[in-house]
Amino acid sequence: MLKGSSRLDSACHLLTSYSEHLTSLIFHSHSWSLDEHNNP
Repeated sequence: MLKGSSRLDSACHLLTSYSEHLTSLIFHSHSWSLDEHNNP
């Protein structure tokens, strides 16, 4: 039980860090496009 719960915990941690990475990646690419659009 404890083993399964720790596995779930690590999966949640991985998913959280992955989504944070994805969010920052999207944010940076979005702000980059805005900068390029504002300064041709």
